[in-house]
Amino acid sequence: MKSNKKNSAIFFIFALIIAALIILGAWPLKDGIKKDSEDFVSAKNEVSTFESQINEIENFKNSYETYKGNLEKMDQLFVDSENPVGFIKFLENAASDSNINLQISILPYSGNEEPSLSFIFFQLFPKGKFDDILSFINKVEFGSYLVEINSLTIENQKENSSIKKDNNTPRENTGVINIKVFAKR
Repeated sequence: MKSNKKNSAIFFIFALIIAALIILGAWPLKDGIKKDSEDFVSAKNEVSTFESQINEIENFKNSYETYKGNLEKMDQLFVDSENPVGFIKFLENAASDSNINLQISILPYSGNEEPSLSFIFFQLFPKGKFDDILSFINKVEFGSYLVEINSLTIENQKENSSIKKDNNTPRENTGVINIKVFAKR
């Protein structure tokens, strides 16, 4: 019986040692396998994403001629930030077509806008009949450039007391229009 108890004790000690080895050896191995499998799945997803992006780029390259005209039109929506002469000519033509006098000032960058976007700020001083100024604003707003009107002020000009106007003649108005124009970098 002693040998049976001795065998049982040895068996129990070996079972504890084997269990400890399994727990101490397999536990980190299990965590490593779990981490490696998560990394593998992540890498597989990245490869799949890259492959779909490559396919989209190839599709775009193949159909570039279809989009080319629209891309050129989109490019024309933005003012050249280095040389805004084209936009200033557009403003002058719109003013001339609307029968108003216009003074144009380019305002310095305020720094309050999002840095990833590029804008040019203008201050316009129209002078003319109210309806003509509204016509000018409409032409600027719906013209061929991306423009945002930030503020608008229109006032009646003070009447000159030496010149008597009849009631049917519209008064001249002056205005101040602050606009933000989206620009190419």
